[in-house]
Amino acid sequence: PDISSNIGLEYTFLLKDYGYITLGGEHQYQSEMFFTETNETILNQDSYHNINARIQFDTYDNNFNISAFINNITDEETANAGVDLRSTLGTVNRFLNPPRTFGIEATYSY
Repeated sequence: PDISSNIGLEYTFLLKDYGYITLGGEHQYQSEMFFTETNETILNQDSYHNINARIQFDTYDNNFNISAFINNITDEETANAGVDLRSTLGTVNRFLNPPRTFGIEATYSY
């Protein structure tokens, strides 16, 4: 790609008598890119934006934390690689980035 960028922001604030809450987000941009030496449009990826977000709670002593996240919020289908197999198998393959994913994570330390 000609241009790629990534910016992330995170803000942590005190949750009185309990611990800390952290809010975070990330934005990635990538301009159009091609997966063949001749820049054929049959195997390219248009420019795209990817947005991720997270919220996390940590106790004062850092013995416990829990977080919720969502990645690829817009659920945009994007490729990170491709292979031209037209001469041998008559097809092209694109390797896709993960779709929208979300979840909860928790950690307890003793």
